Amino acid sequence: KSACLDPPSEVPFRIIKSSRSVPLLADCVTAVHGKELMKEVSAMCDAAATNLATTGKEVERDKTKTPFHTGDLYLCSESLNAMQGAVGAVLDGVDAVFDGVKSGNGPSNAFVCVRPPGHHCSSDYPSGFCWINNVHAGIQYAIQKHGATHAAIIDFDLHHGDGSQEITWGHNERMFYPQKRLSASKTSFIGYYSLHDINSFPCEGGDREKVQMASLCVDNAHGQSIWNVHLQPWKTIDEFWELYETRYLLLLDKARAFLKHHTEERQKAKGNQKAKAVIFISAGFDASEFEGEGMQRHKVNVPTEFYARFTKDIMQLANEPGTSVEGRVISVLEGGYSNKALMSGTMGHLSGLAWGNSVSSGLSMANGRNGVAGGVGLSGLASNVYGSAEESLDCRYEVSWWERSHLETLETILDPPHLVPVQAKKSRSSTFATPTHASVLKAVDPVKLRSI
Repeated sequence: KSACLDPPSEVPFRIIKSSRSVPLLADCVTAVHGKELMKEVSAMCDAAATNLATTGKEVERDKTKTPFHTGDLYLCSESLNAMQGAVGAVLDGVDAVFDGVKSGNGPSNAFVCVRPPGHHCSSDYPSGFCWINNVHAGIQYAIQKHGATHAAIIDFDLHHGDGSQEITWGHNERMFYPQKRLSASKTSFIGYYSLHDINSFPCEGGDREKVQMASLCVDNAHGQSIWNVHLQPWKTIDEFWELYETRYLLLLDKARAFLKHHTEERQKAKGNQKAKAVIFISAGFDASEFEGEGMQRHKVNVPTEFYARFTKDIMQLANEPGTSVEGRVISVLEGGYSNKALMSGTMGHLSGLAWGNSVSSGLSMANGRNGVAGGVGLSGLASNVYGSAEESLDCRYEVSWWERSHLETLETILDPPHLVPVQAKKSRSSTFATPTHASVLKAVDPVKLRSI
């Protein structure tokens, strides 16, 4: 029986709630989205409750501006609090990782478990449930506060992170073709590497520009390093791992080349300034084998072990000499919409992040600001800082952990079925005015339906 199936008294990470709230006009946010959009979003949040109660149109803009998609953007009275808390948790994760690596006594990687997600939000246009691009706000904070010189984003959400890619392109363009000459200490570059389903949102309608952008591959040209790989269908697990080895790992090869290239450029620059890189993961679990039919209507998914294996391979990349990452990895939750997909995907992802960690060390934090889930942390905590454990065991994972029967048991524990008392039916004759079962189910409060 595996030691990990008979768990030790300590696990290789800790969960810590974050209460940090970051204003939408903070420098790290406006560096991504500008001040005007953030003022508009804040005002829409403040007016959401009133608009929902009166017109039901809480995301309606001034008619002179491009309208937002009302089918995938929602607001309520607590939305601003949720957005600010999500960004706050990301920044807590960045601080924990950069300070941890610098001191040698803290975590070198973090999983930030927040909602709303962010990778569909471009520099000037929220979309796909995403109002703020959390990952890019974290990168700007890492640059501004901790002196990060370059960052790689690895995105494995089912859907293409069109917003993250657009922001990446704009940032690199400003660095490579600046309006005024920049010193090496003022330049920073971002690489974006995505694995996604080309038939799903935002490409589902076949929009030419969106399909082209979700298929873009640029390898260190004009300051851009962007690579997109499409998920492929598979029938057997052996077929999947063949795809993994021959297609999907190419993303890490491209990220490796980007990280090493900019490390070398820093070393050649005047003053020989030290390179300091970081990897951000956009961790979406809606490609999971356990995701619901609605998200999986194109039948392209991944086994749960993918999240453990791919994350482990990212961790190995982060610790490679010549990348200047020094183990710094900050993962931020994106998609994932069923309990089973989120539970199993997160379990696999944490297994990959904690791979090789001693059970006597580790960190994980969570943001619980007014009910908004969130988190940070994983490896590298010295046992003399957070207490010691008798066990000294490298953490490995077992595929059986996320078998369907186990997930169903866990789901029942977390959300036990509610027993509804049976009431005696009153006999009455049917008329054309008698509501049908379907019409009763459709009678919902629109305010409750549209709130998040």
